[in-house]
Amino acid sequence: MMKKNCIMKEYVDQIKAYPLLSADEEKDLADRIAHNDKAAKIRLVQCNLRLVVAIVQRYSVPEGAEMDLVQEGNIGLMAAASKFRSSFKTRFSTYAFYWISQYITRYIRIKNPLITLPYRKEELLRRIHIAREFLVSHFKRDPEVHEIAVYLGLQDSLVKEVIQYAQTVQNISSIDNAVDSESDDCISDLLPDYTYSPDIYIQKEGIREYVFSILSRLPKNEQLVLYYRYNLGNLDKRLSLREIADILCVSQECVRKTERRAMKRLRDTEYQFRDEDCMREYIVV
Repeated sequence: MMKKNCIMKEYVDQIKAYPLLSADEEKDLADRIAHNDKAAKIRLVQCNLRLVVAIVQRYSVPEGAEMDLVQEGNIGLMAAASKFRSSFKTRFSTYAFYWISQYITRYIRIKNPLITLPYRKEELLRRIHIAREFLVSHFKRDPEVHEIAVYLGLQDSLVKEVIQYAQTVQNISSIDNAVDSESDDCISDLLPDYTYSPDIYIQKEGIREYVFSILSRLPKNEQLVLYYRYNLGNLDKRLSLREIADILCVSQECVRKTERRAMKRLRDTEYQFRDEDCMREYIVV
């Protein structure tokens, strides 16, 4: 542990050799970077390495893990240097802060799973891994769950449950995670948005117009029954026979017969309406 602390201290001492830049120097380097000057990019990065260390110190991480975060932060720093332009009217440190923090937090999310195993299951899983390694060396093949259970003196079902639980936890991923190490896109950016689709909207509107054009040929009482029964007016819910009967001041049996008669008319070739799915498009359960 002391060795790792010494590495961090030695690294900080080394990057202090690079002087801080003035605003004018940053703008000059940004203009050169815009013209693919690699030397300008390297200098801008080197002179801001201390910024990464300062940001890393904001995070509470296990002792000795700082250098891993510094490495990720430096990658973010290089990404910021590539995109920084003098026209942004801001200091580079302000602009780079977001990029550095983004790469560091992404690394932390990837290294630390969203769901951790309970202590007892984690300890049991460790024993299972040790037993598996021993049995692999003994049998020269992957052991069966039953063999691991016998070796540990446990039930087969318990060993199988812990292994499956661990695999499930490992496969869980946050939608905020990056797609890959070379992309800034998150998994959530690739998920389709079903909240609104012009194609589906136009299709439903076409079906709606078709349904109402067919209903207009029915007698008025049959139109009303289907209107309430199938919620064609997009009300809070589709009404029951009793509710429709109260509205029309008739009996439930009368409403039932009217609905049956209307649906029979719609199925007749005279009305050219054989697909009841069109009606169901507007049912609200």
